[in-house]
Amino acid sequence: RAPMAVTVIGGLLTSTLLTLVLIPAVYTIMDDFTGAVSRATHVRVRVPTWRPARTGHVEEPEPQRTPPVRVPAGSGAD
Repeated sequence: RAPMAVTVIGGLLTSTLLTLVLIPAVYTIMDDFTGAVSRATHVRVRVPTWRPARTGHVEEPEPQRTPPVRVPAGSGAD
């Protein structure tokens, strides 16, 4: 059982270090780097907004109307 215990403990330690230390550190370094680059070049990155394509006018079909159903008087459906 000792090899299994070593494997489990090693996996837990590795995943904990990756999740709590390495990934946030890399994220912070990359964030600082991109901020320094944008300040150094004075370039503002503009995120494009979505706009619908300009196409010709498309007419919508007329809705189909069903004729009214006549109910005889006194049938209880009044």
